Amino acid sequence: MSPATRPDDVPGRVGRLGPSARPGAGERHHPASGVPVLRSWRGWIRTEDRDSYRAYLERTGLREYRETPGNLAAALLYRDLDGGRTEVRTISLWSSRADITAFAGEDIGAAVFYPEDDRYLVQRETRVAHLDVAWAEPAAGPEASSGLARPTDGRPDA
Repeated sequence: MSPATRPDDVPGRVGRLGPSARPGAGERHHPASGVPVLRSWRGWIRTEDRDSYRAYLERTGLREYRETPGNLAAALLYRDLDGGRTEVRTISLWSSRADITAFAGEDIGAAVFYPEDDRYLVQRETRVAHLDVAWAEPAAGPEASSGLARPTDGRPDA
């Protein structure tokens, strides 16, 4: 399958692969309401490539997440499996689905890939999951505040 590029391509970005070119395929329509959203993607690499893949993602996808307005956080997770393979998951927290569009394009359900991904990925998901965040506890300190707060029932904290 050859990579598809989007019209507003970012230099160095290969584009997105996916089963459908229809914008929003597989995603229910959600208004751009400011509801925080968690974006999650999975791929698999050779365990021996963990360190170099992490460095690569820091230069590409994770950096692009963090540089996109509306991104609140990004993380890379690993899980070693049998057979010398490691599951990789990227998660990112966004202020809204509208903010994700600035990173991913109109079809926010399509995964975004970069030029050297084929070097590392032995398997990949071409679609990402988006989950509405009903509650999140912000970390302490002004630099860690994401604007997310625990929903209240009108009672003061005990």
